[in-house]
Amino acid sequence: MGKIFKFAIALFLIGAGCVAVFSIISEEPIFGTFGSDEDYELQELTYDADDFTGFDFLLSNRDVIIEESEDDQIKVVYYTSEKDDIIVSDDGSELSLQKDIEWFTNWFSGWGTFFNDEIFDLYLYIPTTVDYDISIYTSNGTLTMTDLDNIKDFVFDTSNGRLTLENVSADDINLDTSNGGCYLTDVTVVNDLTMDSSNGKIMLTNIVADSIKGDTSNGRITATNLVSDDIDLDTSNGSISVTISGNKDDYEVDVDTSNGDIDWDGLGVTDGIINEDAPKKLRLHTSNGDIDIIFS
Repeated sequence: MGKIFKFAIALFLIGAGCVAVFSIISEEPIFGTFGSDEDYELQELTYDADDFTGFDFLLSNRDVIIEESEDDQIKVVYYTSEKDDIIVSDDGSELSLQKDIEWFTNWFSGWGTFFNDEIFDLYLYIPTTVDYDISIYTSNGTLTMTDLDNIKDFVFDTSNGRLTLENVSADDINLDTSNGGCYLTDVTVVNDLTMDSSNGKIMLTNIVADSIKGDTSNGRITATNLVSDDIDLDTSNGSISVTISGNKDDYEVDVDTSNGDIDWDGLGVTDGIINEDAPKKLRLHTSNGDIDIIFS
């Protein structure tokens, strides 16, 4: 135990030394830069609804909130500082935002969220009169997207953060988070809904999609009132509970768990395929956990 404690102290001292060195190099206190909003300025970009049909954001350490615009204009609202800037460009049809940050500051920029969340929020307000493609990549950040029915292709990729969608309609949705859950409620997807989380729950309620695919390395999967012809849910560690809106005779069910019980609409079954060659597909796999399937 003493060796572990000494090792932890050594790591702390090394980290503190790095902070001091980088602070001297930058001629400003690194934590001061990100722990206070005095160096940050509010940025508001405003465009007509049809100026763009696509958004491509490459960010770092930003929580993203996407909502309906109240005045039929595109608006992007966020904060920047000298060391934490965002480059804005467009090609006539797509608006691009890209994080421009000095490498040594980027190491510590995430710490600012502990002091002031607001300066690390980015708001995208879009009108409902135009259909938009949205692609957003952020190394650390959450997603909140609500009350939109005019999205075509939607991609959101974050290293760390919870993804929340409510009352959203799109042609395709692709969500990826390394550490965080996927929470979707009242979501309709014309084609494919894809979700991937390394560590986090997948919670689905009232989902309609041509195909639904969810994968998490560590986390429970709970899905209520799914309407889809092709459902594939997989977790390495966690239970799976699914309620399907449909007739069980229409589904070929492929279930597998290494450690757990399987309940197929009130009937205990073993690993394997049920209703082979049925037109609709349901695949549920977990290494550790129970599987419960209900048809309504």
